[in-house]
Amino acid sequence: MAHAKLSASGAKKWLNCPLSITLESKFPDEESEYAKEGIKAHELSELKLRRKLNLIGKDAHDESINDLNVDEEMDKHTDYYCNLVMEIVNRYDRNYTLVKLEERVDFGYWVPEGFGTSDVIVISDNVLEIIDLKYGRGVKVSADNNPQLMLYALGALNEYGYLCDIKIVNLTIIQPRLDNISTFKISTDCLLKRGEEIKAKALKAFNGDGNCVVGKHCDDGFCRARPICKAYADERLKIARYDFRDPAELSADDIADILGSVDDLVRWSKTIKDYALKQSLNGVEFKGFKVVEGKSNRIFNIEENEVIKILEEGGFKAEEVCKTSLKSLSTLEKILGKKDFKDLLGNHVIKPMGKPSLVPIDDERPIFNSADIDFKNI
Repeated sequence: MAHAKLSASGAKKWLNCPLSITLESKFPDEESEYAKEGIKAHELSELKLRRKLNLIGKDAHDESINDLNVDEEMDKHTDYYCNLVMEIVNRYDRNYTLVKLEERVDFGYWVPEGFGTSDVIVISDNVLEIIDLKYGRGVKVSADNNPQLMLYALGALNEYGYLCDIKIVNLTIIQPRLDNISTFKISTDCLLKRGEEIKAKALKAFNGDGNCVVGKHCDDGFCRARPICKAYADERLKIARYDFRDPAELSADDIADILGSVDDLVRWSKTIKDYALKQSLNGVEFKGFKVVEGKSNRIFNIEENEVIKILEEGGFKAEEVCKTSLKSLSTLEKILGKKDFKDLLGNHVIKPMGKPSLVPIDDERPIFNSADIDFKNI
């Protein structure tokens, strides 16, 4: 599958850090297990939506879904996503509505050689709807001024703007595993103005001009160049300005300052170690370090049921060599269904107080109150 140099999905990254594209070109674009999972979720969602829109027959639909071999969780979350998409589609008169699924859009006017694939495009009543599925459950993604969706919208305007006088564009992100539905409304005029702003920055990134700029986009955008980026390293090593000698004690303000950086420092350290290990395995030498075999535990080279069979034939009872335990609360709820779970076990479910954790002040959770715990334990 061809990929644009300045991809829509990476727009937040290259718009903020124009040199990121040049640095990332030194790294292979490897597909992670999370990416593969996301691709499968998109394929499944497209099939389900095509069936709901009568674009595919039942037999072809069922056969294609069986070939995907999806689990129950993905089936549930894609159902949720597809139902929300159909709610948006059904706001309009289907006889006068254009719906496109997994449509390639060209936004090359604003981004050199720019193109991408929009999950869902809906055009009707002078409104353009851009809907995007985010199957990940790591980072919550907002549609508010989202550059990826804006580029999709610009591409859709470029391709289908002749159909009607589109005045309003709705950008929607659905992230079912985080119960996140985010929508941003923008006028076509404002979107086109934003397109011109993007155009100038995109040209800079395409030509590799400018400097590396560090920010949330580095981690949220999973920049592959983080292990070798000097600007990123300098930002993470700001903690080194504390010489820990004079004065002898850190003040509360010093500690607060360090707390704001320590998680980033730990994450960066792991990124460096993972990168160095991979490079070492490829023959690169780092002075003072070597690759050794790590600790491992003994395992059987046959399936578990075969081990049990051998033991039973040797005179041992299954209960002597096997242990049984109750499945997790979440697993039981999936097995029983929410209604039966609530009827049978609802009165016996509690949610204990979580372990105290120190987080930035802008975290959405309420301040920990030990008095609440004491009261609940009375």
